[in-house]
Amino acid sequence: YRENVAEKPDFKSITSGVTSTPMPLLIWAHGCGGEAEGDTWNVGSYTAEAGHGWLTLSLGGRDGDCWTPSVDEAKVIAALADIAAHITIDRHRVFLSGYSSGGALAYRTGFRHSSTFAGLIIENSSPFRDTESTQAESLAAATTKFHIVHIAHSGDETYPLAGVQSETNAVKAAGFPLELIVKPGTHFDGNTDKDL
Repeated sequence: YRENVAEKPDFKSITSGVTSTPMPLLIWAHGCGGEAEGDTWNVGSYTAEAGHGWLTLSLGGRDGDCWTPSVDEAKVIAALADIAAHITIDRHRVFLSGYSSGGALAYRTGFRHSSTFAGLIIENSSPFRDTESTQAESLAAATTKFHIVHIAHSGDETYPLAGVQSETNAVKAAGFPLELIVKPGTHFDGNTDKDL
């Protein structure tokens, strides 16, 4: 998804062959230095089996940079509205996901727009740190509880496991169904894409 209208893809060519059956949607936010288009290949659905695939929307607008959650939250909501205007999505199966800085954006946006998302899929990030929102503000903003799968690498020095566990425990204590999956690895290594 690109903000510049001139750069938007031709939706008729994208949706040719797509049925009117509502599809699940995965919205992805890359980490610092990442690229939306390249990351799409890591999180996309490649199955032709009916009922097992999903649409992927990889957010642009910060390629090569980090997200600013307080500002970029609006980009997530605008991108969702734009794709929903062109493609039939299942509004009950919209998942927000991100890696590192993208995970911070996903957490902030998820808490503040909790009824919009079925869940979050996060890798190597943290629920409150770097979201530009305190734990109390984030948890109070959520009007519904959504599912969260959070993947953490045990050797991540950017988001050390102890801090991640403390913050994910606070989210669980607030009533969110959260599964923390700890895998070996560092912040970004050969396991990062595979583990996601």
